[in-house]
Amino acid sequence: MVGWNKMVAVVIDPYPNIEFYIVGDRDRTVPLRTLPDGTPIKSPHEKKVDLMHNLFARHTNANITSVRFPDKSTAADWTTYWKHELNRHSQDTLIVIYFHGQAGGRTDYSFNIPAFPQSKANANELIRIANRSKTDCTFLLDCHIRTRIPTPWSNKENNVEIIARGQVLQDHRGNVIPDKGGFTESLVRNLECFSITFKKRKKALSIPEALAPDKEMSSNPLRPTWMDRTKYKDKKVVFRIKISPVLTRMASGNGPTKLVFVKERIQAPGKVTWPLPVRIQIQEAEERGEMRARAYNMDKMPKPRQYAVELADEGYSEHDADDMEGVEGSEHVDHVSDGSVNGDGDGNDTLFVPQ
Repeated sequence: MVGWNKMVAVVIDPYPNIEFYIVGDRDRTVPLRTLPDGTPIKSPHEKKVDLMHNLFARHTNANITSVRFPDKSTAADWTTYWKHELNRHSQDTLIVIYFHGQAGGRTDYSFNIPAFPQSKANANELIRIANRSKTDCTFLLDCHIRTRIPTPWSNKENNVEIIARGQVLQDHRGNVIPDKGGFTESLVRNLECFSITFKKRKKALSIPEALAPDKEMSSNPLRPTWMDRTKYKDKKVVFRIKISPVLTRMASGNGPTKLVFVKERIQAPGKVTWPLPVRIQIQEAEERGEMRARAYNMDKMPKPRQYAVELADEGYSEHDADDMEGVEGSEHVDHVSDGSVNGDGDGNDTLFVPQ
């Protein structure tokens, strides 16, 4: 490991655009069943995907896409869709892919999605496609995943990270015990909490760092080693995808908190040529003798996204971030795609059902 941080200042580059995909989302065109008092009836899976949907709708400028495939979809449908989606975005976009469900496999790691033959959707291929694209990608996987592969993949054009569920809480017979310390629940609870306490923070935090102090969590999240380590002779800059409280303050102003995801340089062999505004900040920091000053690339600050529909009233106070029980998901109906891969193109939630 080279002492790169002694050579240049830390540069924090915000993502102006976020694309959030919920794989295996519930059908948001169909109203939920309700109890006589109007309380929506949801399965555990529906509760989890709604928690994630509402988190990104409330606290980011993300374009949210519900990904559902019709029955009798093929492996080619899966591959074609993801190759198009993961290669159509600009390099300053952050792609976040969330999945909750069953998964497994030795060399054919797959998600359990009934629409496909044998209910197998090739997650291995999805991660490989992301790794070969030019857009940074974060996988948030509330499912089983192996933490190592025999031959790590090389990664030259972008940064791909996988953050996955650790060991689930279970009884002595191996039965899973549902609790609020699960991966999705803890992820939402802590990022909701971050959206309240960010005004007291300065240091950017990665998602695992944001989850670290949570005593309710059953186990630490995993960061599987699927990508090859960088070497000194490599020219690629390695970033960690984080949330910046400083830029969150700037982006939120007096309005609702909008979390700003950034890439913070964590290692790189040698110096890198940054855009002129960043180089000016670095030069000024060096003149002040601040060898490790943080320089923010303000040219890439995200723009607020206005949603055409509002989240349903859930009876949840953002000041009560310690208790996520009783948080219900959105009850609104998403716009349905007209069959085009891009959805409705209006910047709101879109539902893609491959034809």
